[in-house]
Amino acid sequence: GGVHSRATQGIKVALSSGLCPTPVVSYSIIDRKAGGGVVITASHNPWQWNGFKYKPDYGGSASPEIVAELEEPLPSLVGRNIPTMEIEEAKKQGLVEMFDPRPPYLAQLARLVDLDRLKAAGLNVCYDAMYGTGAGYFNEMLDGGTTKVTELHGFRNPIFPGMHAPEPIARNLTVMEQTMREVPSHRSAGFSARAVSEAGNGMPTRATSFDVGIANDGDADRVGIADENGVFINQLQVFGLLCYYMLEARGERGPIVKSITTTAMAQRLGEAYGVPVYETQVGFKFLGPKMMETDALIGGEESGGYGFRGHVPERDGILAGLYMLDFMARTGKRPSELLADLYAKTPSDHLDKIGLQQAEKCVRELVAVRERGGRLFILGVGGSAANASHAVNDFRKIGGLECYAPTDNVSELTARTNDEGWASVFVEWLRGSRLKKEDAVLVFSVGGGNLEKNVSPNLVHALQL
Repeated sequence: GGVHSRATQGIKVALSSGLCPTPVVSYSIIDRKAGGGVVITASHNPWQWNGFKYKPDYGGSASPEIVAELEEPLPSLVGRNIPTMEIEEAKKQGLVEMFDPRPPYLAQLARLVDLDRLKAAGLNVCYDAMYGTGAGYFNEMLDGGTTKVTELHGFRNPIFPGMHAPEPIARNLTVMEQTMREVPSHRSAGFSARAVSEAGNGMPTRATSFDVGIANDGDADRVGIADENGVFINQLQVFGLLCYYMLEARGERGPIVKSITTTAMAQRLGEAYGVPVYETQVGFKFLGPKMMETDALIGGEESGGYGFRGHVPERDGILAGLYMLDFMARTGKRPSELLADLYAKTPSDHLDKIGLQQAEKCVRELVAVRERGGRLFILGVGGSAANASHAVNDFRKIGGLECYAPTDNVSELTARTNDEGWASVFVEWLRGSRLKKEDAVLVFSVGGGNLEKNVSPNLVHALQL
C-alpha cells in the first residue's frame, strides 16, 4: 500500500526484490543517493509489532525533529481516501523499479573488512539468523576458505518458534548455545592447532568446537555474541570489545558516542587512548546525529545496536558481527580472551563499591526464600526497558532461579512502570498476587526512571506496601 500511494504521488520508488535487512536498506539510500527510505519491520519484536522505520537521506534513524515533521500532518490524513496505483501500472510508468540491494551492500562490507583474511582465519562460526533477514549473509561472505559458518534458523518464520522474540539476548539463543555445545563441527588451521597445544599444556579444554556464536535480530540491525564456550557476552561488554577493537586492533582514532545507559568502559577506553566520549539519550535517533556531528569512530547503545564510521550512522548487526570476527582473526584470540584483555585495559573499582557483606546478605536472603518454600517476585525498573529486562532475565538464568514475573514481556512491563508510575502498575500486580510472609520481592533498579512519575523514589514505598 505504501509503495502504491507514493507512486501515485509521482514519487519514484526503488523496491527491494526480496526480504532485506534494515542496514542494507540504510546503505542503499546512500548508494542510490535517494531522498529517504522505508523499512516495514517489527525489528526484534513479535510480528504483531510490524511498523514503519523511516530513514532520511543520510541513511540513519530519523531524528526527533524529522519524526515531528512526519507526525504533524497525520491527524488530518486519518480516514481520508489515499489514492493508490497498481504496482504493475507504476512499473510501466517508470515510477517503481525493482532492485537487488545485496551486491552494493556486500561490496561496502568488503571495503570495511578484509574478507579474505576472515575466510582464511580457520574460524568456526555458529550463526543464528533468528528466522530473520540476516539469513545467508555470513555464508555468502565467508564460504570458500578454512572458516566455516553453521547457520541456524536461516529461513523465514514470523512465529519465531522456540524463542520469545527475535531479539539476540541469552534467553532467545538457547538453540545456538545447545548447538555450540553438542554439534561436532569442522576444525581447521590456526585456532584448532592452538587449542590442541593448550590442552596438551594443561590448559582447560573447550566446552564447544566452535570459536564464536553470532546472532542477529529479525531485521539484522542488532547483534548478540557468545564466546567459544557458548556463554552469552552481554551487549555492554560487546560494545566495550568493539571500541577496543577499533582503537587497539585497527589503530583508529575518533570520538566514541554512547547512550547514557551504556557501559562506562567506553569512558575508560577514551581516557586510555586519548579520544573524547559523548553521551546521548537512548536510541539511534540521538546517537546517529551525534555521530555525524563529531565524525565518531563508533556509536552504541545497550540493546546491542552499534554503528561505525565510514558506513551509515545507524546500527548494523551484520557489520558488527564481521568486526568481531576480524578482531579474533587479527589477534588469534578467542572471545573470552579478548574480554579478559578488555577488563585488564579498563580496570574499575566498581566491585569494591558493591560491598561484599551486602552481596552475601542478598544471597542468604534468596536461599532462605527457597528453604522456606516462598515465592520470589522479580522486576527490573529504571533506565531503558531493555536494560532492566536484560538484568532480570540474566539474573534468572545465571542464578537458576524460579521467579515470578508479571509477564513474559518484562520489557513491556518495565516501560509501563517507567511511563505510568510504579504504584499504578507493579504494586497492583503484587496486591493481586496475594503476597505471603514467606515470599520475597527482588527489584533491579538500573537508574533513570520517569522523574515526573516519581518512579525511583517510589521503590521503597512500593516494597513497603
